[in-house]
Amino acid sequence: MISKKYLNDYIVEKVTDERGRTRSQAVYVGGDYTFVPSVTKTDKRIVAALSVVSDFAFIGAFALRTQAAMVAYVIVPFVVTLISLYIMSVSAFSFLFAKDIIKRYDAERTARRFYPSALISAVLAGVALIGFAVFLIRSADEFLSGDILFCLMALIVTLCTAVVYIKIRNVKAVKMDLMKSLDEVQDFNNPKP
Repeated sequence: MISKKYLNDYIVEKVTDERGRTRSQAVYVGGDYTFVPSVTKTDKRIVAALSVVSDFAFIGAFALRTQAAMVAYVIVPFVVTLISLYIMSVSAFSFLFAKDIIKRYDAERTARRFYPSALISAVLAGVALIGFAVFLIRSADEFLSGDILFCLMALIVTLCTAVVYIKIRNVKAVKMDLMKSLDEVQDFNNPKP
């Protein structure tokens, strides 16, 4: 199902199959979109790999028993990071497997979800690290060896999501017609000799 917003991007065609039955088929007639500036396949793979690393680091943070995981101002922002990490991972893989020309729905969904989720993940994991530092200052005598792993994994989540955000923050989804007109304007402003 598509939302009302994208309803005008499709038309319904009647198609007759081999048996003579008439079936309705939705055909996309909306504009074609692409990511600008164009992103290399290597950059897309790096973003997807960093997303997977941050997911495993999140899981690894809970591998050992930690005192920090029992403190609300450390664990709450870190657990809430899971929601934005999930959205970032789904978006990273849809970004990785996106073709050069995509539909409006895919372009807007990726642009609307990917950048904010990477930023929110980095900020929430950073807040958890700050909470961990406060925990260390307040109760250094309750420190367990698992707390080092928790801190390391939270740091990996923060760094990976920050790098993902830095790599994708300038990438925008633009309609192909608009991109062609921008190229014409650029050629007009910089005439070739």
